[in-house]
Amino acid sequence: MVVGSNPTGTATYFGTVLGPSLLVKEGIAGLTVDRLIKACEVAEKLLSGKPVELKEVVRWNEDVKREFIDFMKANSRDRNYIKDCVRYLDKYVSDIAEPRDIVEIFKKCKRERHHLDRALRNLLKFYKVVKGYSEEWIDKLKKAIPSVRVGVDLREPSEKEVVETFKKLENKPLKYRALFHVILDSGIRLSHAIQLINSFNEERLEKLDRFYRYAMGLEKGTKHTYYVYMRERTVEMLKRVKGSKLTKSAVMSFLKRNGLLSPKLLRKFAYNKMVMSGIPESVADFINGRKPRTVGATHYLFPRTQADEQYPKYLAYLDTLLPSR
Repeated sequence: MVVGSNPTGTATYFGTVLGPSLLVKEGIAGLTVDRLIKACEVAEKLLSGKPVELKEVVRWNEDVKREFIDFMKANSRDRNYIKDCVRYLDKYVSDIAEPRDIVEIFKKCKRERHHLDRALRNLLKFYKVVKGYSEEWIDKLKKAIPSVRVGVDLREPSEKEVVETFKKLENKPLKYRALFHVILDSGIRLSHAIQLINSFNEERLEKLDRFYRYAMGLEKGTKHTYYVYMRERTVEMLKRVKGSKLTKSAVMSFLKRNGLLSPKLLRKFAYNKMVMSGIPESVADFINGRKPRTVGATHYLFPRTQADEQYPKYLAYLDTLLPSR
């Protein structure tokens, strides 16, 4: 938008141009030196009758970073997720004044571009929601984000690969063994399994037949884990490693060093074997923390009752796959 002097009243026009909404959009609000200088430059041009082009520039600096982190926390984003977004924004983003700046940013990123895609989309959302930037402008910038394809691993691990992974784990630190057993027992996501170990609380356990149900209570969009179903020996491991701390980066480094099956493939294996053991797909979805496939499955008290009844079928399979020693 381009504005010039107002022949009918400079004060009124000045108030309109430099009102609170514009100050927020221009990043002037907050009374920092840089912002005051910017406000003075705009005011000087207006008072002298010179045209002023007011752009909604998406900036990334220390001030914005602090606000962005607060915004992400307020939206219940995981600490590691936020850290990952900030890392990519720090590395690749400065000022975005037009769509082609987006293109240039992605030209600099050669690997793991989906992380940059995620970080940038969150930043644009922050500028729309918090800074008040127009939806039309933000949408234009989003359209400039190149398509990022993430490879999907279609491979299904064999029983032999799973057994081999657990053999390799036998003499490894107990917290890693417990982690892999949790994922095999329940089919939950790696991030949720890590959170379980880091915050394990025996008061959330409920003993059923030959297994335990742990009240996790996690819900983030379609990624949720309300309960974690586990064998008795897995729970005993968790009790022994109570107070241990794990991070995703440490886990990924550990599995690469030891040639272990990836948690994603182990999760896929668990789901498939649950279904093959006779557990209905909707119940296996519930146990794995997957998005419900039907409207009826969104009423979680009923699936929990079904899961309590159906889980022993998978338990019998696990007893043959990895017999207790």
